[in-house]
Amino acid sequence: MPIRRDQSERDMLVRSVARYVKEQGHSDIKVNLFGYDTPDQIYWETTKQGHTPDVTSTNIKHFIIDVETDGLINEPNTEDRWRLFSANARQQSKLFIVAVPKGSEQPTRQRALDSGIKLDDVWIVD
Repeated sequence: MPIRRDQSERDMLVRSVARYVKEQGHSDIKVNLFGYDTPDQIYWETTKQGHTPDVTSTNIKHFIIDVETDGLINEPNTEDRWRLFSANARQQSKLFIVAVPKGSEQPTRQRALDSGIKLDDVWIVD
């Protein structure tokens, strides 16, 4: 049952990030959870394959936020999403943020570094 636990934890973290960006004065907040406006899918132009960010918002700049649990940081699909979101952020002057639970900041930064992926920041979600 670890997948269910990770999904439940991830959903709680996504809600926390959505509350945080709202409290910080962000606008046009979209959240990839039932009951919210869903962010637009970001996709590779060449393959038309893509992913939907967990949260997008605007506060002077546009934010793309991916939320990870400890158990998902090293999943193969994680690198695919990060690579796509980072490339899109670079091309369109957005910020790419990964939000993780406390204690996961260093493994997240290391995974991005090892994969050659630029993160604008890592947010710690309590």
